[in-house]
Amino acid sequence: MSVSKYLGIDLGTTNSAVAVFEGDNAEIVLNGRGSVNTPSIVRVTSKSVVVGEKARKYLHTDSANTFKEFKRLIGTDMLSKADSQGNTWSPEQLSAEVLKSLKSMAEEQKQCHFDKVVITVPALFE
Repeated sequence: MSVSKYLGIDLGTTNSAVAVFEGDNAEIVLNGRGSVNTPSIVRVTSKSVVVGEKARKYLHTDSANTFKEFKRLIGTDMLSKADSQGNTWSPEQLSAEVLKSLKSMAEEQKQCHFDKVVITVPALFE
């Protein structure tokens, strides 16, 4: 009998983190920079969506397309300011981009597909 692997994602307002659970063992997944925490920041352009440190470096130079602290607005009707393409983003859409990025990072590192994911969402909501 094989042991199921679960992916655990801590979706935070400022930073997010990922761990893999297999049986009784848990292993933290480090991001591409070797850090446990990945900034919960999203940058959108006409060509791509970037999450984490790569997005953070554009907070001041491309603020129209870079979003942070949206997780606390989940469940509200609030939308982001319009990006340079004229699109607005819901907190759920931006959070989904963070989750997709973290899941993809873990799958690439662990060379497997996770179909069982637990997402924790610490408190701090409007």
